Amino acid sequence: ECAALVLSRLADQPVRDFVVSGPTMRQDDLVHLLDVLHGAMARHRDARDPMDLLAAFGGYELAVMVGAMLVAASKRSLIIVDGIAACAALKLASLICAPVTDYA
Repeated sequence: ECAALVLSRLADQPVRDFVVSGPTMRQDDLVHLLDVLHGAMARHRDARDPMDLLAAFGGYELAVMVGAMLVAASKRSLIIVDGIAACAALKLASLICAPVTDYA
């Protein structure tokens, strides 16, 4: 959900477009989840800067991935990106330091 919030804000697309709901998720649960996510988006409506987005929506896992990607790029190491959370982290890292994508 952290990644969905970040990518939604960066892409200026509805958060629903980034929420992955599996076959076992009930419709009521999805509606509740989207209500919570929309509340978070409304609470942090002014967050646009990558560091502000990370602080508002990121969580520890996303913050660690962003930091690891920045360090890896500074050491010219390969960065393997797999999954929506890693994509959100890479997008944030690239907004902080654009050359990070050269190593992904």
